[in-house]
Amino acid sequence: MINLKKLISATNWHQLYLLDNVDSAYQFFKDSVTKCYHTCFPSTKLSRKRSKNKMWMTSEFKLSSKHKNKLYKKWLTSKTLSDKVNYKNYRELFKQIAGQAEQTYFKQLFDTRTNTTNQL
Repeated sequence: MINLKKLISATNWHQLYLLDNVDSAYQFFKDSVTKCYHTCFPSTKLSRKRSKNKMWMTSEFKLSSKHKNKLYKKWLTSKTLSDKVNYKNYRELFKQIAGQAEQTYFKQLFDTRTNTTNQL
């Protein structure tokens, strides 16, 4: 953030005052600030694997998700009512526990008493 302030303050704004048209002055201002922003905060690529990674998912949840997927595949191959019931019961339990874990994670993350905006 400090570097962005330095770059903006180091920008030559004299050219802005010489422009007669408001639209071209705004365009110059916007281009200058955007250039400073992209210099300080370059775009980075996020891998597909990392984009699917949820911070609240522990290794136990990942293992449980694999078990849920195995139950689903078993139900698809066998088409029996008992496998369907097993899968649907496990899926509902998994969704309920996962929702609670996600909610708890974000509640704890954004708790203002323990985390400040600088720590996030």
